[in-house]
Amino acid sequence: MKKDHNFLRNLVFLEYMKENTDKDHTVSIYDIQDYLKESGYSADRRTIYTMIEDINQSSKQIVYLPSKRGYYMEHSLTPAEAYVITDALNSAPSLSRKTTRELNEKILAELSIHQRMSLPADAFLENKSENEHVIGYIELLLQAVQEGIPVEFQYYDITVTKTRKYRHNSRKYVLVPYGITMQNGRYYAVMYDEKYKNFAAYRIDKMDHIRLTGDRPELVPFDLERWLTSAFHMYKGEAETITVRFDLSVANQVFDQFGNDLIIHSVDSSSFTASIRTGTSVTLIAWLLQFYRQATVLRPQSLINAILEIADTLKETYTKENNHG
Repeated sequence: MKKDHNFLRNLVFLEYMKENTDKDHTVSIYDIQDYLKESGYSADRRTIYTMIEDINQSSKQIVYLPSKRGYYMEHSLTPAEAYVITDALNSAPSLSRKTTRELNEKILAELSIHQRMSLPADAFLENKSENEHVIGYIELLLQAVQEGIPVEFQYYDITVTKTRKYRHNSRKYVLVPYGITMQNGRYYAVMYDEKYKNFAAYRIDKMDHIRLTGDRPELVPFDLERWLTSAFHMYKGEAETITVRFDLSVANQVFDQFGNDLIIHSVDSSSFTASIRTGTSVTLIAWLLQFYRQATVLRPQSLINAILEIADTLKETYTKENNHG
């Protein structure tokens, strides 16, 4: 009975220290005694010293700060670390507002009340997902990746009326997950289709009714990092090397997008020429066109032709619109 009493008293003490103390906010032995007494537990100085010593032998650390003549608990996160994590959660469109709040609460619980007050209020994106099951789905998919098990799920789009429209005539997909990745704040499962012998990425926040199913198939060789290089960066398509001359004024945007995937060939006073290994698609072309005259594709010719075809189509479309007007 005494052992249970001491265990509960220690838990009360730990929660008090976690919630009320940090390096800038300490409490004295007398503060601790008063709080324990209010909570129904008496403790003399010797008992508190022993309690602190026992706790410090576990994962938590209670520190005495001579300059303040008080004690505080070391927290697993600093306010800056907690801010970076919660900001990433707030900015993730794959997570619903409810899920984001729940995860934020778990992160902020690692800080003292004083540290939490120093952080800015939540600022969610407007386009947060309505799918409340993303975290649970990620957990299932991680298990499937680890064990090489296929998953069954439905996949949907959001219509203009904000309702779900299931693809594949609402029939269920059965695919084998090989990895999970996050791109532009959204979580994707990279899946293998045994029927068509190819890999594709599926947004987890657009999945529904996921469950593990079927026997373990014979896995095929797969390099997630290499696949992402060719299929992602928003540019899904057959991987090839493109060479582009960029104006120096857009260097930061180019480096931010492609990072170490760039090979710089030449630099002069106004421009630089780089080769990029990526998939070629309309999305890639749109990214290039945002730079207008500040980006010129040098090769391959197939990409140049695709850009010219889009330019001709746009010119024809807007010429017709003006004539109708």
